[in-house]
Amino acid sequence: MAVGYTGIPDSLYVTPNYNPLIGGNEFIESTTWVPGHDYGVVPYDIIAMGSSKIYVYGDRQILQIDPETKLVVDQIDISKYSNTTLNRFFDPKLITENRMAKDEAGGILYAVTEDLKIIAINTNNYNDIIMTSEPAANPNDPWRSANLKYDSKNDKLYLMINAITASNLYIYNTGNLEVEHEISFQSIVYSWFINPNPYRDVFYVSADGKFAFYSSIDDYELIGDIEFGYEFSTMVYAEDWEFDYPKIYCFPHDVGEDIKIINANIDNVVQTITTTSNGYIAGTYNPVQQKVYAIYRERHPEGKPGYATINAMNDYSCASHDLENEDILLDCMAFGSKTILTGENDLFYIGDNGVTLNTVDGGGAQYSFKMKVCMIVEEEGEIAYVTNLRNPEVIVLDSDCEIEANISVGAFNTYGLYASVSDQIYFYGVGFGSLTKLYSFNTSQEQITEIELGFEVSAITYNETEDAIYVTGFNDATPTTSIKKIDCATNEFLPEGTIDLNYPECSGLYCTPDNKLYISVRHAIGSSIQHILIYDLDNPGIVANQPQGFYSSEYRAYTNFEFDPISNKMFVALREFAGGDDGIVFCFSNNSYERFYSVGSPAKMRCNPLENKLYVLHANFEYNKNYISVIKIDEETVSEIYLPDGDDAIDIEIGLPFNNLYVTKHDNNSTIEVLDCSSDEFVHPKNIDGVAYSLQFNSINNKLYVFTPWDFADNNQMKISSINFNTNEVNAIELDIYHPNHPSGAAPPFKYKSYKNSMVITNDNNLYLPTSQHSNIIKIKCEDDVIGLRPNMFNWVSYPRLQRPNNNPDIDAPVNTENFLSNMYPFPNRLDQYGKDPNTTVEVHVRYKNGTWTNINLENTFSTRGYKIETSNSGITYIPMTGTRLAPDHEITLYPGREKENWVGYFVPYPQNPLEALSSVLPDMVMARGYDWTIVDIGGSMEPVWHLTPADAVIQYGEMAIIETHAQKTFKWFRGKQEIEKQTNNPENFQYEETTDYTAFIIEPDTANLPLEIGVFVNDSCVGACVVEVGDSLVLLRGYMPAGEGDSVVFESYYGARSVNNQKIDGYYVFDKEKNRKERRTIKTGENKRFYLVSFNKKEGQEIAQEGFAIHVYPNPTTGILNIELENLSVSKYAVHISVFDQFGRRLFETVEKNAFPGTNFFQIDLSDETD
Repeated sequence: MAVGYTGIPDSLYVTPNYNPLIGGNEFIESTTWVPGHDYGVVPYDIIAMGSSKIYVYGDRQILQIDPETKLVVDQIDISKYSNTTLNRFFDPKLITENRMAKDEAGGILYAVTEDLKIIAINTNNYNDIIMTSEPAANPNDPWRSANLKYDSKNDKLYLMINAITASNLYIYNTGNLEVEHEISFQSIVYSWFINPNPYRDVFYVSADGKFAFYSSIDDYELIGDIEFGYEFSTMVYAEDWEFDYPKIYCFPHDVGEDIKIINANIDNVVQTITTTSNGYIAGTYNPVQQKVYAIYRERHPEGKPGYATINAMNDYSCASHDLENEDILLDCMAFGSKTILTGENDLFYIGDNGVTLNTVDGGGAQYSFKMKVCMIVEEEGEIAYVTNLRNPEVIVLDSDCEIEANISVGAFNTYGLYASVSDQIYFYGVGFGSLTKLYSFNTSQEQITEIELGFEVSAITYNETEDAIYVTGFNDATPTTSIKKIDCATNEFLPEGTIDLNYPECSGLYCTPDNKLYISVRHAIGSSIQHILIYDLDNPGIVANQPQGFYSSEYRAYTNFEFDPISNKMFVALREFAGGDDGIVFCFSNNSYERFYSVGSPAKMRCNPLENKLYVLHANFEYNKNYISVIKIDEETVSEIYLPDGDDAIDIEIGLPFNNLYVTKHDNNSTIEVLDCSSDEFVHPKNIDGVAYSLQFNSINNKLYVFTPWDFADNNQMKISSINFNTNEVNAIELDIYHPNHPSGAAPPFKYKSYKNSMVITNDNNLYLPTSQHSNIIKIKCEDDVIGLRPNMFNWVSYPRLQRPNNNPDIDAPVNTENFLSNMYPFPNRLDQYGKDPNTTVEVHVRYKNGTWTNINLENTFSTRGYKIETSNSGITYIPMTGTRLAPDHEITLYPGREKENWVGYFVPYPQNPLEALSSVLPDMVMARGYDWTIVDIGGSMEPVWHLTPADAVIQYGEMAIIETHAQKTFKWFRGKQEIEKQTNNPENFQYEETTDYTAFIIEPDTANLPLEIGVFVNDSCVGACVVEVGDSLVLLRGYMPAGEGDSVVFESYYGARSVNNQKIDGYYVFDKEKNRKERRTIKTGENKRFYLVSFNKKEGQEIAQEGFAIHVYPNPTTGILNIELENLSVSKYAVHISVFDQFGRRLFETVEKNAFPGTNFFQIDLSDETD
């Protein structure tokens, strides 16, 4: 099965004009249920209350089914009794669970919840919850299963909790649901039961290598035990009028042990039967057939699952019946003259003769997990109810074991395909309500329309040009394939668009922007040859045919597509469905076959056009690989990149703005590995909770979204995590959905496809998730492309995304300032925004106060310009941006002069080091500063020595810089590729008021007694402060200086608990650049300097230690000879690495390594052959 998408997968720049509800947050905005499934549960357990009521235990609620109408008639919400954090270890193939028990005479239904609380429900009084208990055990401790039983003879409730290696039995008083007695066992208790004989008050437990029997009255003392040295995993009680006594058939858990038959009247062994099977799961006695049935996990030496039978009238042997299809059985029940067996894939029954195994017609579905079965007796005969976990439903069987009804209690929706023009999402997948249905979700109306296909989807794609869906289905019977066309505007089939092919088994479709349909088909049924066809939709017909042979002919091939819209290359990956590790990646250029690459088991692919590389995830039927492959497209080479820690790769996604590939690994607590595509090295991993199975990069807000189907540490809760690589924040959205039957440490194998294409991000920046077995589609409002404003201070901002003509990212088009700022949320009572037009000396200003706008020449807002804005809100204010991002390589002109300082917007969608970002400006720069960083020349009379303070500062998307030059200069923000982490700590001890601008004090603190904070004062009033971190040799203090002249500037150091008072510093040293030395003096207001270099620990006359390099590169940019002058300011030789990038940030050739000796070094690089 393959999904194709048309158009650019990661739209880097364009988003529609919409008005978001809120910026800066992510939340569940709405939930839409599949029609008829507004309850949506996973049927964990089922029980009959008489013949008039059926109860289904689901995740956090219980449903009541009316046997007459076969409808869900009531929902019992138990979520508030089941909301704790659990570390579940549950394996349905080994340990069955009874989550419900019944007092049928009293009409009381008991249930044990996920947090091990007992609830009592009065089924005779509107299903009221009449009583609850506190957990007998700590639900946060690891536990495997919980089994509930009711003793009708003594009106007691029993709860057995299996931990990892031990078990505990709790006996409750039903009058108050308090524990009366507790028994601990040192082994797992797989099997136990209460003797139903009304004359025997005894219950049995197989534990600690013994068969033990306890009194079920008084003090529940141990009556006796039989030592066997092993445990039984299934015990079947059988009573018949033809028996001399009732019997207990005990089936072993481990291989090599015997079946024991015990006289239930006197509790001793009467018969031993040899068996080669083990892992018995469940059993039943059929009194009509007089046979005992027990299902087993495997039989040696064949290792196949199956069921065992014992003739109860002749207990001398046990017959084993292996299932040839190796379907794992899960439960069994005597059903009149028949016996029902439930399986992982199929539903079976054994007929009246007690011999023939039959498959229930229509009762099978791959990985369906028909877990539990119960029965009621009506006048017409027995009726059986079987739960299906994977396709959430209750299957109703009549007395002939024919399906009478399928009561859907949930919908299994897995895959999603977005139709961008009509803004609809098409959901489909195995078990989504019906195998043959396609569900069209209208995102604007939030309505679901069912489309009956008549086949199970095998391949589907969207054609943006036609706004149409092309879909086809599995076909194993005929030698032809029919591809159907659906009009997305009407959701109707277009018969004239049907494509009939003389090939069977289509496994892949993809429509390209030029209206070519790529089709992957099998040559013939049973053939080992797969064909890639190219079908021209404008001039109907096949225009290309590329065959590929495989070693195996038993299975069809999986197909995956990746299209690069920049080079117009299509990559098609074929891999064998099962068994083998064979695979091919075809490369088509302009719809013509170009070459192929041999890549083992290629699955999902992601192309990086910036590096001209193709990254390939590997997954065959049995396992994923612990490496990904990278294809260098021009060099035609394939290499392997192994994951850290040797974990398997589960999914990959590209983040082009950061030039990164993201890889999620199989691990209980997932690590998202980040691959730097320029070096193909892993950097900056991110950790999230749970098992991450699917990744989706949102190019609207540049965040990575991670789908976690289950978090083992949180009751297997489903979550979506978002990672912001600009701020390095990881946030989780809890979906309040809990998955059973996923044990901790479960490997991915065949589940590779199950969660791909599960998240769909639409043009309006919403994420839609079909919630698998829970019948609904969740709409998540993604974080908008926003500017967040801190309150009551001036924020230095820019607006990279604005409305532009034809969404052209190369046009710095203006938008009306007042209209743009009116979208703020929450809107303030007052705001002030200042700007500066290029090549002018006057600031422009817009103000909003109490409903009135006052505009002083700030009519328009541009992306290339920076602004200072202050609001009156008490919390964060958000400015949502819509439209088109300005292209990162857009040119900016800087104008010279101190009074014409340039307020420049930063619109590159990733952070950079300001010194690197302004490298091309340095030869003509006087100084540069951002809100919390400054670049100044500390070289004195020597060549410029540019110093960034603080040294780890970065400039972020949506910020601004003030750049002062002594010559007119045109530059582009440099396109860096490394992720840079940034953290700004604000001072807490000093209080001051910010204004629109500041004077930079670059301070060398007292390194012998490093303070926590430094404040600057004028006339005893604090005008600025900064935090000093351990290891800081220079810090930036922003001083918001008052007007006036001649007032002294004084500093104070704050030491926290180390000092009672702040230490005043009025004797300090100021660096004189002209003299290239420090002088002890006091700074005065009115000196009108942009910055000061201040030292608290240097003696007069000493120079500031100079380290590093002064660099002059010219001409820059260039297409010819590049000259590099490098001044090594130290006394040591250094190895320097020189890289040259084009205007798009692409490295032109391998890094050049040179030796830089103390003093001046001169290098030249010839670029004439490297640029165009």
